Amino acid sequence: MEFTISRDVFLKSLGHANGIIEKKTTLPILSNILIEAKESKIK
Repeated sequence: MEFTISRDVFLKSLGHANGIIEKKTTLPILSNILIEAKESKIK
């Protein structure tokens, strides 16, 4: 799959996700995010 996204939009979205990700966690899976592409949106 290939997609194009504005750098500013992508960094803004990552900034929002960064605010909710736990900084120190014992479970590595909790420090990841999932990006889904559906139709014309990225969730």
